[in-house]
Amino acid sequence: MENGVQELLVKANIVLIAHLEEIHTLEDWANCLNYGTSAQWFARHYFKCYHERPKKVIIKTRLLRIYELLIKDHHLSGFELAWQVGLDDEKALYEFLTYHTGMNLTELKTLIKML
Repeated sequence: MENGVQELLVKANIVLIAHLEEIHTLEDWANCLNYGTSAQWFARHYFKCYHERPKKVIIKTRLLRIYELLIKDHHLSGFELAWQVGLDDEKALYEFLTYHTGMNLTELKTLIKML
């Protein structure tokens, strides 16, 4: 893989973490890189380099941010938490959590409190 592409992919992970609130789709992520590349080009190269689908990386990163925020303050409301991870509201947070973890916010908070 050429150096420019490798640098772009390393930068991509940093950009995702820094701009998670703004990145909802693969297209958003590719646009945040300011390289004028297509989302398909970006996804293909990202997968070749990291052997992981970029959409899955967005989901994992958002889940990790939710866990980190709840570990710091398990009293955060659903709305505050949703806002901090780039979701529209507590309903979107509920749907995201139940779809990807099988738990709702209350169950997740209870689990984190037990740690």
